[in-house]
Amino acid sequence: MTVTLADVAARAQVSPATVSRVLNGNYPVAAATRERVLKAVDELDYVLNGPASALAAATSDLVGILVNDIADPFFGIMASAIQSEIGGPGGRAGGERLAVVCNTGGSPERELTYLTLLQRQRAAAVVLTGGAVE
Repeated sequence: MTVTLADVAARAQVSPATVSRVLNGNYPVAAATRERVLKAVDELDYVLNGPASALAAATSDLVGILVNDIADPFFGIMASAIQSEIGGPGGRAGGERLAVVCNTGGSPERELTYLTLLQRQRAAAVVLTGGAVE
């Protein structure tokens, strides 16, 4: 059974809004309340529903990286560097982001297809590396 935000709220004896505030970390919440919520999250093995969060926020933690040829070391290095910069432990505020690397093969049509797909997934950003290494 999937554990919901409401399940965590019930376990911690708080409102779902309070659970959301604790998990987002952007709102003041009493330390004791925060501890109860985090304990409930841990006990229930709660995992944030990414698509639901993206829908509510009109964006997601997804970042698309479009490269010409992933087999080319240049584009592999670029994708790795971009992924390092978009977040993660010890990285910029806001936490981790999921990087999706799309291999365009230099095709403008494929670039547009990937851009459309990433837009449908409410990607937070898209990095289009473009070009070809000669």
